[in-house]
Amino acid sequence: MNRVQFQQWLEQFPEDTIIEVGVQERSSGWESYGAVKFEEFIGDYDQHDFFDFTGNQYIGNDHPYYGKVYLQLGSCA
Repeated sequence: MNRVQFQQWLEQFPEDTIIEVGVQERSSGWESYGAVKFEEFIGDYDQHDFFDFTGNQYIGNDHPYYGKVYLQLGSCA
């Protein structure tokens, strides 16, 4: 899904809908992974990563990331 498709998909929800993202917390000593909690997405850098591979000289045109831009929502502790 790209940004335009995501925006169109969001249109089905009321304007005052609160958007939350999953945040994986650190695991305890006996767990292989931490629990996931949900937090309101407020657009800070702790909750998303933006990767722009357009024009990246180290990504060849045969690579899946070539010319792509990614916005990843959520975080891991």
